[in-house]
Amino acid sequence: MEPGGQPHDVLKVGQVVDVYVLSVDRDTKRIALSLKRLEAEPWTTVESRYYVGQLVEGKVTKLSSFGAFALVDNEIEG
Repeated sequence: MEPGGQPHDVLKVGQVVDVYVLSVDRDTKRIALSLKRLEAEPWTTVESRYYVGQLVEGKVTKLSSFGAFALVDNEIEG
C-alpha cells in the first residue's frame, strides 16, 4: 500500500492475509497491524543486488545542499 493509501484500495472484506502485530491497546480495544513489516527490508539485500560502479536508473526525489536523493527500483532511496 502506498503511503497515505487506504486499506480498501488493496484489501477485500473476507480476504485472508498474514500481518505483523504492531501494538495492542486494551483500553480502546484496538490493534495495530502491518502488512509491510512482513516484507524483506530492501536495504538488507542491496549488496547482493548492486556493485560499486554499476549504472542503474533512478528517479531524483529530493535535492539538498549536500546532494540529491534518488529512488532505485521503486524501493531503495538514498
